Amino acid sequence: MFADLHIHSYFSDGTMSPEEVALRAKEKNVSLASLCDHNTIAGYPRFEAACRKNGVGFIKGVEVSADFMGAEFHILGYGCDFGHEGFLDMLKISWDAKEDCSTNLIFAMSKDCPNISMAEYETYERKPQRGGWKGVDYLLSKNMGSSLDDIMKFYAKYGCLDAKLIHAKEVISIIHKAGGHAVLAHPVVKIRPENYESYLEELYSFGLDGIECFYPSQDKAATEFFLNFCRKRDMLITAGGDGHGDFLKYILGFEFDIGITKTSREALNIKGIREEV
Repeated sequence: MFADLHIHSYFSDGTMSPEEVALRAKEKNVSLASLCDHNTIAGYPRFEAACRKNGVGFIKGVEVSADFMGAEFHILGYGCDFGHEGFLDMLKISWDAKEDCSTNLIFAMSKDCPNISMAEYETYERKPQRGGWKGVDYLLSKNMGSSLDDIMKFYAKYGCLDAKLIHAKEVISIIHKAGGHAVLAHPVVKIRPENYESYLEELYSFGLDGIECFYPSQDKAATEFFLNFCRKRDMLITAGGDGHGDFLKYILGFEFDIGITKTSREALNIKGIREEV
């Protein structure tokens, strides 16, 4: 039986409903799961009910976009009080900051592209089962491209990639105030090997509790580095398949899916985080 503590539903940018996430976890022999949608916990009541129905253990989670070293990093918050006012304010600020990137893009493109309209975009309802986010879905519906890569070129061209995010130090602090634990998501995606030590040390100084040490796209050397870093400091160790359903299922030849890392619960260190069944 495996653990996967980093899964997305269509409440952020996945293609699966919370119920489908829980069912797929069971089918993939995942006995401990966490729904970590980007900057939202809206899907959690349904996920919790589905996990209980299917006999899948779960941990409360969310993935927060944060600013660190001038780039966007992702911090996983586990076991937070979902009613904590400061925590909810943080999620709204982070969600709105990411949404602003798309709004700014559509506004800029509307001046150059006759078929792009701000008025239309404001009333456009995203088709959640297609995955992605509203800006991507809208532009795909307008035949501005056929893939995420096509659409992301517009974000880059119009300078709409840099969201105004809360700094990682504050994100970690707010997660702690909400009674949660802060874990760095997919460090191999955001940090070059020569910077592993320095970046992780700084995040640790901010109060980072753990690292997602098992991840589909990292090699054995990176995994061992992260594991050793955590073990020396008695930090939390987690695993995540970062599954988005059919959205972003394959990146650079790597598959992302629920339970894909095949990590046992025993390989983790999640002491202090409440597990529910």
